[in-house]
Amino acid sequence: MIEEIPRADAPLIWALAQTNLGNALATLGEQMSGTEHYRQARDAYGIALEVYSDKQVFPQVFDLNAKLRRLYLKWSARRNDPLMGGN
Repeated sequence: MIEEIPRADAPLIWALAQTNLGNALATLGEQMSGTEHYRQARDAYGIALEVYSDKQVFPQVFDLNAKLRRLYLKWSARRNDPLMGGN
């Protein structure tokens, strides 16, 4: 059984769960058409990044920034944005 962990009670565990959610959504975005899963992944990564930044957990901040860069490149390509690598 999965329990809900409030952000205030365990912020780093909560941020890790958001990161994992973002990873799953980014993978779905790669496998499915459209961009909705990429948007959801961006949101999950973004709120995890807030926690890691506030707590000054810099390895996770750097990792999430890299994930966001890769996500934006894939998202832009999916949207056929020529400035970001799309057709």
